[in-house]
Parts: sequence; C-alpha cells; structure tokens
Amino acid sequence: MVDRRRDAVHGGGEARCAGGGAGAGVAALGLVVLLAGSWVQWQGIGLAPLHLTHNALYHVVEAVALLLLFLGARRLLAPAGATLTPVVRGRWRC
Repeated sequence: MVDRRRDAVHGGGEARCAGGGAGAGVAALGLVVLLAGSWVQWQGIGLAPLHLTHNALYHVVEAVALLLLFLGARRLLAPAGATLTPVVRGRWRC
C-alpha cells in the first residue's frame, strides 16, 4: 500500500539521496578512531618531531574522531531524501 502523505512530502519518487547507511559506517569509524586515540594515550605514544606529547596526540586524534561522529550523525539524522547541504530557510533538498 502506498502512503500518499509520504509521497506528497517527498515527491513520490523512489529515488533517494545516499546517506543513512553510510552515516552509520562513518560514525562507527569515528568510534574506532576514538578508541585508537585512547590506546595511543594509554601507551604513552607521542610525536617528538612535532612536539606532541601522548596527551596532545590523543586530543588531535580525538578531534578527528569527533568530526567523524558528527558527520555520521548528520547523515543518520538527515530527513529521507535530503542532501547534506541546507538551503534557504533551513529546508533540505534532494
């Protein structure tokens, strides 16, 4: 059975923009990078040529992990059929 309300909102087509499934993968990668950063800090690994102690290196890796988590969550929470670029008045387009 066709849900006409959904078709009216989303244009009726079955073509959707990619995102939902890929968002879970990006978020999972963020978690892996976050765990890797924790391991780096625990092991006391630093980069002396860049003057990064184990704690500073952890925070650099953590920043990358948080960016990946943000991008993954953004893809997961985007409305169905939406691109990830907001347009005028906060509406999403496909």
